[in-house]
Amino acid sequence: MGALGSSQCQAPDFGSPLLTKLKTFAGGTYEDFDGYVYAANETVIFSHKVRSSASAGLMTFADFTSGKNNVGRFIGDNVIIRYYIDDDVKPLLEFVPGAAAGSFVHLEGLNYYTTKYDPRTGGPGSRCQPVRGPEGVYCGMDLVDSDSNDGGFQPWMTKWSGKLGPEGSWTLSFRIPFSNRIRITAQIDPSILSQFTAKNGYSGPPLTTANAVTHLFSIFRGVEGDEASLGQLIKLGGAAMPPIKSWNVRLRLLKLESFPVKPLDFVPLANISIDDPDVTGGALFMTTTNWRAGTLEAGLASPNVQGGSIEGCWWALLSPDQELKPGMATPMGSGIEDYFGDSYGFGYFSKIYHSDISGLSHVHNGVGAGVKVSSFSWFSAYRYFDNDPVTFDKRFFLTWRNGAATRTDPAGHTTKCFLDEGGQGGGSNQIIDSYVWVYTWKDPALASEQVTI
Repeated sequence: MGALGSSQCQAPDFGSPLLTKLKTFAGGTYEDFDGYVYAANETVIFSHKVRSSASAGLMTFADFTSGKNNVGRFIGDNVIIRYYIDDDVKPLLEFVPGAAAGSFVHLEGLNYYTTKYDPRTGGPGSRCQPVRGPEGVYCGMDLVDSDSNDGGFQPWMTKWSGKLGPEGSWTLSFRIPFSNRIRITAQIDPSILSQFTAKNGYSGPPLTTANAVTHLFSIFRGVEGDEASLGQLIKLGGAAMPPIKSWNVRLRLLKLESFPVKPLDFVPLANISIDDPDVTGGALFMTTTNWRAGTLEAGLASPNVQGGSIEGCWWALLSPDQELKPGMATPMGSGIEDYFGDSYGFGYFSKIYHSDISGLSHVHNGVGAGVKVSSFSWFSAYRYFDNDPVTFDKRFFLTWRNGAATRTDPAGHTTKCFLDEGGQGGGSNQIIDSYVWVYTWKDPALASEQVTI
């Protein structure tokens, strides 16, 4: 009994992976391939099945390049990518590449992509000309997310994702595990087709699901091998995942799309309940959130009690015994920017930044010195947790509150981040879009305990 009890208290050592035990696979769409993606239906752009029943697979790289000039970039940025894992008939992952990399710039719309940046005013200028060359390649408000504040495109890359070329280029190095097979498809989002009008800078024939098409160049790579070695290749905070097949390790994407939020609402960015039969635990990998104010004049820092929406705090529930009540939830950030490791309204939105921990990836109408109302009205930011592991047991809930519940202490100082109903505070109406990437697993020992005879 003593030996058995001791082993149960120790984490299993699955060893370090050896390159000699891993086999690389790759594929995608190239110049000599069809490579066309349609709005009418999904197109399979990659598939792979592991070569041995004793092995599992791990996707390690994806690159998406589509759409020349600003109109083509807009289409490419709105191509929906779907990952089907093993025998699933529904995609486990469904995303657009830019938002997966950390920027929701695609939500700005076609008019934004076809409008020049004016460095004199620090905002939109005249219409881009539909010509080849630099005027077409580098023209568009979607490319002004740089700290140069001159409208010029600035390549960026973190450990996990980035955009290195202006022409619809997005790269992901996410670790996506699967047990037997994987299938990846692409499809133009049909909902964008109504934007292709002269009013938005489009001069071609009307686009419908019957004729909307774009060329997508893509490259995918991964490795297959024994499940313990692949688990060692997915590390958060230096700690490895368990064997990916027997523990059913999955990378999940939890999304909010155009989610309306009123002042002091709690936004359910992620919610994995204790009732999920495929989850006994997991860890947070990445979050990307986009804020759009109900009106550009309101913004996040509207004239409101104690600073408005940007003062909103973050919490997580990491186990079944935690509740969203005072003293019970895990604090994650004391303001929007604090969660992303920044301060004071992202330096009042004066600089775009990217790092392996976090980044301010998109700011409506660009950044610049001084406070621009438009900057506070619409922006995206991302945060990785691979160096700062946030693990959970059986359930996971992540929330941001639209504005802070504030109080004044006896000394006259303002305090905030209260979870009860007391205090003042609030912000303006917001529209939230978010991607929350979470690894989950199912402990086979705990799963077997649930089986009754």
